[in-house]
This record gives sequence, C-alpha cells and structure tokens, in this order.
Amino acid sequence: KEKVVQAREKLKANSAKKRGELDESKLFQEFRTEVGEMNNFVAEKRKLVREDSFKDGIGNIKAKAKKHQVLEGEIKANAGQLKVLNRTGQQMVQRNHFKAKEIGEELSAVNSAWESLVEAVKEQGSKLGQAEAQNDYNRMTADIKTKMADIKNLMNSTD
Repeated sequence: KEKVVQAREKLKANSAKKRGELDESKLFQEFRTEVGEMNNFVAEKRKLVREDSFKDGIGNIKAKAKKHQVLEGEIKANAGQLKVLNRTGQQMVQRNHFKAKEIGEELSAVNSAWESLVEAVKEQGSKLGQAEAQNDYNRMTADIKTKMADIKNLMNSTD
C-alpha cells in the first residue's frame, strides 16, 4: 500500500512539474505572438513613412500633415502596448524562464525596431514642418507679387 501512495505522490509531483512547464511554454508562445504583432505594426508603419516621403514634391501638404498626425497618434497609442510587452518579457527573464535568452533577444529586436520607427516619424514630422513653412512662404510671396502688380497697375493707369 505504501508503494502505491509513494507512486501516486511521485506522479502528482511529476504532473505538477509538467503542468508548470506547459504553462511557461504557453506564456512564451503568447509572448512571441504579441512580439510578432508589434513587429508587424512597426513594419506596416515604417512602410507608411517610406511611402509618404516627399519625392513627389511638396504638393498636398495639408493631407500629408493629417496623415502624419494620425500616424503619430497610432504610435502613441501603441507605446503602452510596447511597455506591457517589455514588462512581461522582463518578468519572464527574471523568473529564469527556460527561453530567457530568446525572450531577451526578441525584446531587444522589437525595441530597436520601435526606436527606428519613432526616429523615422520624427524626421518625417520635421521635414513636413519645413515643407509647410516653405509652402506658406511661397503662398505669401505670390500674394505679395500679386499685390505689387496691382499697385503698379494702379500707378500706371490714368484716370
């Protein structure tokens, strides 16, 4: 009878250990899914930044400015998700998760990609600001030229 009880206790212990390993594995897979989603978000927005360059000149600046504001809003909204992802990954590493090395590497990669995206968006915002200023300057110059031509015509006309 005692052998049966010992075997049962050993089975319970092994079962609990296996359950813990499975839970850790599930947590890792959920983490990887979230990292993949964040990487997809970053890649999609990075592509948007490249597509919305100023290769086609400074035409339609207002529409580009609006799109840029939306992009900045999406990045701010997802920054919280990145913080949660980092916190989750760091907790897993601190608990000596069996995939701690991969978790650290994935966190490093996603944070690097995020920083690259943020820098690209800042640079685009700066260029957009310069383009808006140039556009305003051109419009103001054209208005002044028109007014000068009107004044010249008034001065040359004989009443």
